[in-house]
Amino acid sequence: MSPEDQHARELVDRSDALRGASVVSVEPLAGDMSTRRFFRVHLKNSAAQSAIFMILSGASGPVGGGDRALTQDDTYVEVGNYLRAHGIRVPLLYADDRARGALLIEDVGTTSLLDVSQDRAKLPQQISSALGSDPLKSLFAKALAIQKALADLPHDKQVVIFQRRTTPQQRATQIREFLDHYARPRGLSQHDSGVVERLMDEVCARVESHPKQVSHFDYMASNIHILSGGELCLIDFQDMCLDSPARDVVSLLNDRDADSTLGRARQQELLALFMRDINRHTNFPSLYDEYLLLWDFRVAGRFALLSEQRGIARYGAWLPGTVRRLGRTLSRVRASIPHADEALRALQAFSPLIKEGSEDPWGGIR
Repeated sequence: MSPEDQHARELVDRSDALRGASVVSVEPLAGDMSTRRFFRVHLKNSAAQSAIFMILSGASGPVGGGDRALTQDDTYVEVGNYLRAHGIRVPLLYADDRARGALLIEDVGTTSLLDVSQDRAKLPQQISSALGSDPLKSLFAKALAIQKALADLPHDKQVVIFQRRTTPQQRATQIREFLDHYARPRGLSQHDSGVVERLMDEVCARVESHPKQVSHFDYMASNIHILSGGELCLIDFQDMCLDSPARDVVSLLNDRDADSTLGRARQQELLALFMRDINRHTNFPSLYDEYLLLWDFRVAGRFALLSEQRGIARYGAWLPGTVRRLGRTLSRVRASIPHADEALRALQAFSPLIKEGSEDPWGGIR
């Protein structure tokens, strides 16, 4: 029996929520970008058929702040407890053994909103029928409602969420990943890099001036799981902090080609819903466009790094859509953000993916 297998069995025995359960097997799960490792623990004599054994990494997260030296393991537990206390659906915590570097948590399955958006057949028919004529739009509308619930969480200065935010230095470093890992390796000239950097400085300054509210920080379809009854469950919430009101909406409706998957009409309908029922910022379309530029510059660079330098091929599939969206957004803001027009022209000359576009996700709702 492996050490992981033995440790998982010990945590099952310690868990009040799994009292009486016994372990059938412990199955390692394929990793992604996380430095943590995961195992599915198959159970019998339990209402839960399985649980997830998480081996922790002790890593620090990307967002700092506050006077406590917390790892992502600590923030996962603290934030999870806070969210559960305020009615946000996240995995249950069955056993906390951070002293030995592990947690035992609820298994919320393998079906994410990203999976369903890419392959509708992955959504069980019973859930699909209950969601009406457009199940995908209904699921994304539910996700927007959860985002509103996150934004409305009561401020508690003792909770790490309210002690942290992205710094201007972090934004500046992240947005330049586009130049470092995508554009310059493909031949963008030093002169045109300077043109794009001037726009990046302007975008960072604008995003820094945005009002701040609670942000999941990685609020994308891959981090929203669909439970058997159609309820949505959040995962990977350990980096929650204060950020722009636009961040979570931008990532949900665009990251990993979500905009293409949804289609222009459905995305416009969801943004109209957001503006009508959820949003409280009269200038939200401007906040959204500014954060979308920051997001796509950073993500294009990050996806290039992961696919081309670290060999994780699937990220390369999302690269063209991200770069094309940059062109559309730059076309939309070229008259309202300084340096956007000259950066658009410099990037058009550099890449055939950067094209002027009339597509506007806002339609007539600005």
